[in-house]
Amino acid sequence: MSSRARLTKPFCRSAIFLGGPWFCSIFQLPQRFQIVNSLSPLQAGFRLIPFTLAAPIGSIVSAALAKAAKIPPLYWVIFASVLQVIGFSLLSTVSNSHDIPAAQYGYQVIAGFGCGINISLLLVMIPFRFRVMGGVIGLAIVTSAFNGLIKSRLGDLISSSELDALLKSPELMSSFPADIQETIRSTFGDGYTLQIKILAGLAAGQIPSAMLMWEKEHIMI
Repeated sequence: MSSRARLTKPFCRSAIFLGGPWFCSIFQLPQRFQIVNSLSPLQAGFRLIPFTLAAPIGSIVSAALAKAAKIPPLYWVIFASVLQVIGFSLLSTVSNSHDIPAAQYGYQVIAGFGCGINISLLLVMIPFRFRVMGGVIGLAIVTSAFNGLIKSRLGDLISSSELDALLKSPELMSSFPADIQETIRSTFGDGYTLQIKILAGLAAGQIPSAMLMWEKEHIMI
């Protein structure tokens, strides 16, 4: 069996776990900036740049180092997964205040750098569809958890029809009285924090998946 074939199955599992953190972050972080920090869509997009910029940098750096230092891909996958766990875990500690702490951008860089390393490696090793499938599964998980928390917290405060409309279009929050808006904003913030914690867990799932490929003499690409 070729080296590539021997790596494919365990790395497919890692790619599925990678899809959630990567795809969900691109959707979730801008939404959080808009709802919790009251930013416009354009402003929220700018504040996602640390994450989206760190990813290609991670891909380039890891590819160059892997080629120069002859580092087995398994080590890179584990290292990048740990970076993702650290980055998303730190992002989950950000408060629901209107002010955005500068450290949040650093947390994005850590998480994005880790995602970028594994995107580069796993894109070479496995079919792209596995990462997309992981993103779909991850998005379904975090959305379900988010909606469940929101409904349990706000179900007694606003009507079910208003709540359903709010979940579809969070910008409708401005139509509520100021005191209810603050409660909604804080609740949505807790929902986004829960989502980020789930992303940290999905990132951690890449580690045991990659460890299934552990051998005495590691395969090189």
